[in-house]
Amino acid sequence: MSLRDIVLAMQCICIIGVFAESVVIVKRWKNELHLYLLLSSIALLLNEIGTLLELTAETGGELIAALKFAYFGRVWYVFFLFLFVAELTRVKVPKVLKNILILIHMATYGVILTIPHNGLYYTNIEIQTGGMFLRVVHGNGIAHHILM
Repeated sequence: MSLRDIVLAMQCICIIGVFAESVVIVKRWKNELHLYLLLSSIALLLNEIGTLLELTAETGGELIAALKFAYFGRVWYVFFLFLFVAELTRVKVPKVLKNILILIHMATYGVILTIPHNGLYYTNIEIQTGGMFLRVVHGNGIAHHILM
């Protein structure tokens, strides 16, 4: 078994673990708190599946497509985790703030879907082929900085 196989197996274990977490959340469902935790878990699951697709990509096009898929989870994971923690600590997040954040995240993902056709998320992008996996090397654009 190669190091590549070990990394891929670890990624599969992460996917199984996050899926199991989602099942537990659904089984113990009680209120809106669980909704935010479940949405965060689903976003993380999408990110992990996208990361596995990135790791198994054989062409630059496949890598970019997998990256875009993974970002659907990456964009929303922290947002839903923020709402979960706010609900858990009973901090009221104003609806207008939630809506603004939703719009920012939607716009950011829209920009991500147009990678590499603009420089808003990544200022430049290069696919490196050396090593165990293909790799995206990039500069960060304004949309990347806003999301982070």
